[in-house]
Amino acid sequence: MSLFNNKIFLKIFLVCNYETADLVNISLINNTHPRKDFMPMAIPEDLSERLIHLHGHPFVWFMGQLIKYLLRPQPWLSKFMEKKYEAIKFQTPIVG
Repeated sequence: MSLFNNKIFLKIFLVCNYETADLVNISLINNTHPRKDFMPMAIPEDLSERLIHLHGHPFVWFMGQLIKYLLRPQPWLSKFMEKKYEAIKFQTPIVG
């Protein structure tokens, strides 16, 4: 079962479609030939100056935001998790 089949996580794109969207083809690192010994971490150039001032490791921050967006749960799963949090009675801070 694929995690991105829209049963667990929200669709990546909610309002755009392939006819109106600007698509960017990003190849997988494994398909890069000739393969380089070092692949630098990169962030979008238009955000780079602000991210460098915002965070000590801008690539880590950017990837965290991207993963957070990709792993948005479906509404039913959000409700389920909220009920579990209430039942467990989490207290702040939660560490680990």
